[in-house]
Amino acid sequence: MRILTLDYREAHPWAYRVRSETERTRFRCEGCRISEEYYEGSADVEVQDGAKWTDRIGGDGAGRARLIISDRVLEGLLEYGITGFRAYPVSFSKISSARLRKLSRPNYHILTVEQGIEFEQSFRADIPNEWLCPNCKALKREAPQEYRDFIYNEIQWQRRLTPILNSWSGLDIFRGHNGPAGFYCSEKVLELAHERGWTNFRFNMIDATTRHTAWWAGIDYLSKAWPPERWYPPAPSDGKTMVEWLTLLRSEPYPGPAVESQARKVYEALPDFEEAPVPELWRMVAEGNEDQRKNAATALQWLRRQVGIRLTDDERQRILAVRPDMPPSLLR
Repeated sequence: MRILTLDYREAHPWAYRVRSETERTRFRCEGCRISEEYYEGSADVEVQDGAKWTDRIGGDGAGRARLIISDRVLEGLLEYGITGFRAYPVSFSKISSARLRKLSRPNYHILTVEQGIEFEQSFRADIPNEWLCPNCKALKREAPQEYRDFIYNEIQWQRRLTPILNSWSGLDIFRGHNGPAGFYCSEKVLELAHERGWTNFRFNMIDATTRHTAWWAGIDYLSKAWPPERWYPPAPSDGKTMVEWLTLLRSEPYPGPAVESQARKVYEALPDFEEAPVPELWRMVAEGNEDQRKNAATALQWLRRQVGIRLTDDERQRILAVRPDMPPSLLR
């Protein structure tokens, strides 16, 4: 069984505001009272940007946490017997894009999606139980910042979501009881999107590493070849050993923070290795030439943000001494 994330590919058209008299709040967990919104009727949407109407409308908050789809997507879901949702009509009170206003617009629907799976939470084992909800293991609001930073790094960059398969309800579209907010689906939905050629959807395997999927277009569900050639994104470290990447880092000039370069490829590759080369990087900071010291300090910052290596206050100051242009917030 394959379980996938169900997202949009492009943010535009962008649903930046959704209103409904039927919007309700429910608790994902009665223990920590983390809530999510859902609908029991029609909704009004304000849209901005975009050059064409797509089968899924994007938008952080008003789009990513809500699933807004076109008529033809809904027709396919109903025809295939896809389960796990209730659909309600959408009206548009404001369309900021002059280009979109000139185009013929399909009918849209907003979906209320049920919870349908739980995720393994072992990565939270390093956090004392006093700061975790006893029911869902979510971090309590009063938890210290260091644990919030740890969770951020795990969720945003490193973590592979591991579903507890025997907790799956059998629904085709669903949300998680715990874990990040978002939508998930069975392989049936992916196959339907391929067959019908839906636009502006993005699917990833649910256990793909987040930082690998961040800049990937997702599974090529519109490819003529089926099943897709690749189910997971390429890893930045592919093709070299850790020793080879470190050798490259020593030989490359420091490129600056915004420059695509061989050194940047090393920064991106090193977090892939289970045993990060932290001692070797600190040696480069202490003993290397200017380029090597800056490259090593930057690599340590990437490891901090992407895999959550621990840094003491003294180590943060050592990095900033080499890279005074680096925002201290990147070393939180």
